[in-house]
Amino acid sequence: MQDFQARGRGAATFAGGWPSCASPARRRTLGALAATGLALLGGCAARGFEDPVADDPRASGQALATRLHLCRLAFVVVRGRQVQRVEAVSGCGEAALPGDVFQAASLGKPVFAWAVLQLAAQGALDLDAPVLQYLPGGYEHSSNPFVRSAGHLDRVDDARLARVTARMLLQHTSGLPNLPRAPLVFEAEPGVAWRYSGEGYTLLQRAVEALAGAPLDRVMAGHVFGPLGMASSGYPPDLHPVAGHHEDGRPRPPPRFDAPVAGTTLLTTAGDYGRFLAALLNDQRMLRSIQSAPVPVPKAPGLAWGLGWGMANAGPHPLLWHWGSNPGFRSFVMAAPDTGDAIALFTDGDGGMAAAHDLVRTVLPTPREVFGFRMLHG
Repeated sequence: MQDFQARGRGAATFAGGWPSCASPARRRTLGALAATGLALLGGCAARGFEDPVADDPRASGQALATRLHLCRLAFVVVRGRQVQRVEAVSGCGEAALPGDVFQAASLGKPVFAWAVLQLAAQGALDLDAPVLQYLPGGYEHSSNPFVRSAGHLDRVDDARLARVTARMLLQHTSGLPNLPRAPLVFEAEPGVAWRYSGEGYTLLQRAVEALAGAPLDRVMAGHVFGPLGMASSGYPPDLHPVAGHHEDGRPRPPPRFDAPVAGTTLLTTAGDYGRFLAALLNDQRMLRSIQSAPVPVPKAPGLAWGLGWGMANAGPHPLLWHWGSNPGFRSFVMAAPDTGDAIALFTDGDGGMAAAHDLVRTVLPTPREVFGFRMLHG
């Protein structure tokens, strides 16, 4: 797993952008290797990622929105750890504004992880202690946490819950299921292997709420949204997103969300998410924490999971990434800790994930293992 270890301040940065596989120096090197009969490993075709392209992000976004029947596609580009541009385009003739509010879906997980890691840095939360120590009354699990006063509540008595830590929950190694159901049943032993779990984030949310003595929306406003100037971010019912759509562009009735759920119901704008990304990329201590001791993702060679983020490499350069998928909405984010570049995109359609690869590639290299990952296309 050494390819996924955190890089410190001494990591190389590329002021002129990402190096091309087809540079003259590299061609001379490859030629010399071939002349000596050495096997060529890790060349352009085998290295597993594509270089960025010089296409204009807005023009690419407009073409993608039109082709994919996206009425709204908004994105933010971060260069050198600063927000460079925020754009919004429409593929159906409706007005698209940079300030449009979207369901961020699972792009809320890295934002919540930021708050958790802040608490850990302050000594208020121990990432490796049983999370139940912050829930002295035990864990009451809801079969429908998205709607206030809805769903069946059951107290979780499984002894394995006492072995679950905040680190496991951030890294998806708790063994808990992804979607809420009643009763809550472990799908694997805690701490053994990666298994994506939205339910795990809900458990961690309850622990943070108990620790802070406040609901999630107030915790996030105080620790993240307020300090970072994310004035258009929050949770239902305080904000109202744009309407979602089916893959063919037909309107899709929204799911009923009226409660803050850390891993699912964040509402935000591209500009606000860019402020979060810029703050993250300027915090070397936080970046080291996220990338420390990652766990491999089964059946996905080249992918691992840090604290709140997926991890991949473009050659020697680490990349952080995550995707989001709610009914009628798709989103994606990728960031390069060593160069300080990033892009996040938000769409109002079930077909929006198909825009991620081409739009990300106008800013960053695109690892094939990320964009071929099975959960992006589910």
